[in-house]
This record gives sequence, structure tokens and C-alpha cells, in this order.
Amino acid sequence: MKDRILFNFFVISLAIFLISCPIETEEKKEVSKIIAQYTNGTDEITISFDMGSMAGIKICQGFKIASGSNCKSVDLYATTKLFNPTGDYTLRIEIDNAGKPSGTLVNPDAVVSKNGVNITENSWNNWSFPNLFSLTANTTYWIVFTTNESSVIPDQPGIKFYYDSTGTYADGAYGSYDSMMFNWTINTDLDLRFRVYKE
Repeated sequence: MKDRILFNFFVISLAIFLISCPIETEEKKEVSKIIAQYTNGTDEITISFDMGSMAGIKICQGFKIASGSNCKSVDLYATTKLFNPTGDYTLRIEIDNAGKPSGTLVNPDAVVSKNGVNITENSWNNWSFPNLFSLTANTTYWIVFTTNESSVIPDQPGIKFYYDSTGTYADGAYGSYDSMMFNWTINTDLDLRFRVYKE
């Protein structure tokens, strides 16, 4: 009888202990690895072939991190795929040049492509770099994003991504590239939805 009571006491104590201990889910682990992010906005930009410049539309988003860290990957939020995109969607991390992307990677590993077939609609999609590289605190970096899709019809095929037309991200801004004038236009009122992760 005494053994039965002790066993029950042990089981109840163990149950209370397990309930009181926070369980770190995979989602919480990922959240803890975010080093920069902006997750507001439901405006859409289509990344596709641009008839005017005869090149893929190219956009950018500036960001900073609070403390030095490695960089593992970047999330962007895709909403709609148009006409079965099969091109590559390439993401780069570039250093800053006078408030704009420089065209120079922060590290040779800071570029990765994902085929349109593998991009999921209405979801965060992850671009994971081949190797980790370092980012410095309070330094402006640029996410540069484009595609090699080609078409004789504008926006076909392509993929829409979320951005915010009333962006309030304090550590960077959104920009678009004019392939005919070879120049970036930065708009401090806009921000791309993004998340940057460390290992």
C-alpha cells in the first residue's frame, strides 16, 4: 500500500514538473534565431520578366542587425504564382554603397537561388545560403532579389511577394532597380516582408 502511494506521488510530481517546464517548439527555436525582420503589409509586387528593360524585375530591402552574428538564411513571403513559373528566383546579401545596394556580395556564399516550382504560395519561403557568413552590428546590408524568368507577356510567368506601402521598418527601406538607367530608386515609405536568420 505504501509503495502504491509513493508511486502515485512520484507520477503526480513528475506530471506537475513536466507541465511547469516550458517546451521549446521548433517554431520557437526558429523565432529565437531571427536577427532582422519586418512582417507587416499586404501590398504585392510581382517578380517577373520586365518587357521595358528586357530583364528580370529586381528589388531590394535594406536591414541592420543589433549585434554581430552569422547569417544562415532569409525568408520572403510569396502570395501568388502566375502561369507556372519555372525560372530561378535569386536572393543576394550585398554591402551598402551610399544608401543603395553596391552590387558586391558581403561574402561569396551570400547568394542562393530557388526555382519557381519550389516556391509555395501564401507562405513564407526560405532561401538558405550554402555556408554561414558573418554580419556586423549596426551596418546596412541589402537583400537583393530578382529572377531569370523570361516571357513576351509582362508578369507571365512570375510570383507575387508581400511588401508594405506604409512601411515603418526603422533599419532599412525598399528599392527597385531600373535596368535601363542602371540605377536603384530607394523608397523610405516602403518595406519588403522579410526575416533574416542566424544559425
